[in-house]
Amino acid sequence: MISSENLWHQTGGTPEIWANESFQLAKKFWLNNDGAVDDPYYCTNINIVSHRLALAALRLAKLLSETLGR
Repeated sequence: MISSENLWHQTGGTPEIWANESFQLAKKFWLNNDGAVDDPYYCTNINIVSHRLALAALRLAKLLSETLGR
């Protein structure tokens, strides 16, 4: 996923910007109190979750490298 979606190019920014990106996405997929995470919901949204987790890992790695040195 990291290579196929060129996630390396999305590692810039700050933790605040990253949090706001995730917040904006979360608002799109929010379930009301009576909503359910059923199979259709899961199948529709798991790729977004996987994408955000992969991107978070890359961004954390970059941040740690910059902070702690290589």
